[in-house]
Amino acid sequence: MVFWDVLVAAFRRWYVVVLGLAITYVAVAAVDSGQDVYYLRGQAVFVSPASEVYPNKLRVNAADLITVAGIVGKRINGMDALPKTASSAATMVGRGVRDGVLITLPDNGVQWAPYFDTRALYIEVAAPDPEIARARHREALRQISADLQTLQDEQDVAADERVTIAPSPESPAVVQFRGQPRLAQLMVLVLGGGATLLCVAALERSAQRRRDRKPAAADDDRELARV
Repeated sequence: MVFWDVLVAAFRRWYVVVLGLAITYVAVAAVDSGQDVYYLRGQAVFVSPASEVYPNKLRVNAADLITVAGIVGKRINGMDALPKTASSAATMVGRGVRDGVLITLPDNGVQWAPYFDTRALYIEVAAPDPEIARARHREALRQISADLQTLQDEQDVAADERVTIAPSPESPAVVQFRGQPRLAQLMVLVLGGGATLLCVAALERSAQRRRDRKPAAADDDRELARV
């Protein structure tokens, strides 16, 4: 079928075109209702208690702190492992999460050999509003601090030997991710219109095959009648 034949068939099968346009309109409206995403990323750095040996507690980068950070991260996220990405710099928005909070211990290893070398938990937040994103970040810091204190309570850690957290930075910058709704709507229109015309063409081919079979069946009946 040439394009003109498809247009004639579309006029003849107008009900298919109306149904296709209705579905396409709903899809376009869904694309138009998509909101911008506000994203921020910060860290909860695990800090060891100051001592005479290490008077500046921020300079200590012991493996024990990395272990503690990993335990706290497991308590928050559960035992299910998060999907591994090609880089620890990959964002939750890049993974397709546009609303929520993600707390992870950065893994700088490869697929078969994880490597944790950071004494901090990364806090990623995606929200439809910048103030909601900041509020979720503050709540995540409170949750990490509370789980850390609970862990140390369970281990009877002395008050002057307790690990604490420090946010870095104090107030992470909020980044706005904006899509291209006009381009998305155009693509939906093109795909919806194309799919509708393909359905019309398929129905026409099916009807044509049925019409072609009818004369052949009639000829066979006449041959049998002569016999």
